[in-house]
Amino acid sequence: VTRFSPSSGSVDGGTHIVLSGYNFINTEQLTCKFADVTVPGRWISSSSVECVTPNMGSDMKAVFVALSVNGADFTSSDLLFEYVESSRPKSVTPYKAPSKGGVGIIIEAERLHFSNKLGCRFGLVDVPASFINATHIRCTTPALPVGLIALSITNNGVDYFDTAHAFEVEPDMIVTSTFPYRGG
Repeated sequence: VTRFSPSSGSVDGGTHIVLSGYNFINTEQLTCKFADVTVPGRWISSSSVECVTPNMGSDMKAVFVALSVNGADFTSSDLLFEYVESSRPKSVTPYKAPSKGGVGIIIEAERLHFSNKLGCRFGLVDVPASFINATHIRCTTPALPVGLIALSITNNGVDYFDTAHAFEVEPDMIVTSTFPYRGG
């Protein structure tokens, strides 16, 4: 195993990670190990295997990841997976924007972590987020269809957490006339 992605996920487990390396064999005994906890692996190719992280409890911070093709002999690894508390969105300001996009929104959440994979998902559209601090990120709305859409955030590009309320996308405003026509 030479690397894997993402390198962090929720302490609740359930993060799908892909391990990359060489000469992986498609076998029923394909197993991933996180610290001392083993989980089944899913063969993708001779250079990729997918595993789902186990729940490690809130005490675990970082664990070594290893792979076995026979369920007994594991690769030695210095690759660490970091367990982090889940980011729970609390509020969105503003909570609506025009469909043309380009509006900066601030999302307040618990336990945000600085990461190059921070992001927002508007419906099915992913956009990068900027880290402001441990409780706030900023995203810019993409062009979206008018209506209510789901809004969620991610720290790692894989695990997404929904905001409590749908995000409202409004029709673009069009100015057709002004009054008075000129100033005094």
